[in-house]
Amino acid sequence: MRMNVVIVAAAVLMLTIQTSGQPTWGCSGPRTEEKCVCSPVIHVHNYGDKQEDSSDTGTSQDVRLAELEEQVRNLTEEVALLKQGRENLVCPNGSVKFQDRCFSFSTDTKNYAGARSACQAAGGHLAMPKDQATNDILRNQLTRYPSGSDAWFGLTDLAQEGTFVWEDGTPLTGWSNWYPGEPNGGSAESCAHWHGSYGYKWNDRRCSHSQYYVCEVSAAVP
Repeated sequence: MRMNVVIVAAAVLMLTIQTSGQPTWGCSGPRTEEKCVCSPVIHVHNYGDKQEDSSDTGTSQDVRLAELEEQVRNLTEEVALLKQGRENLVCPNGSVKFQDRCFSFSTDTKNYAGARSACQAAGGHLAMPKDQATNDILRNQLTRYPSGSDAWFGLTDLAQEGTFVWEDGTPLTGWSNWYPGEPNGGSAESCAHWHGSYGYKWNDRRCSHSQYYVCEVSAAVP
């Protein structure tokens, strides 16, 4: 039920006698030479409308909140299923599993083209450390090699100088782990690798150089 409340802010009838020639102010009503009549000022507030609008807004917010909570529950369930699915995936013997991928570390050395071919023959490709978590996992495994050793991963600017592209064809954007000042080899150095002397940060090198390499394949359902 709506309730209209009328608030009278000013209901005073004032009669002001002004002297001749003096300014008269503060009046909104009829006026004569010597008199100023101020009319009452009445403010009307419809609190019923405001209360109803507020109630409608509150209901809408409650509905929206319920929808968001349902979305959060659904996403949480999906994440749990994905994690469970990843945990059930398996990797070939000798590989290091991280999330849904398997990484193998060569025991021989090859140039970049040879390393790429070897990984493809195994059903995968050269490793792609696109994020810091993956890079950290792989970097920690490189200590298996003799101190100062280097290893290829799948990143080159062979197609276009200065534009590095991953083995799956996606460009290098966002996070990277180049050693300060790298890449700096121009067209002479077009293949990326972990540089042992740089604390396994990234460096560009001649693709013809022979060194260790890391392959990546998708984990499989047992």
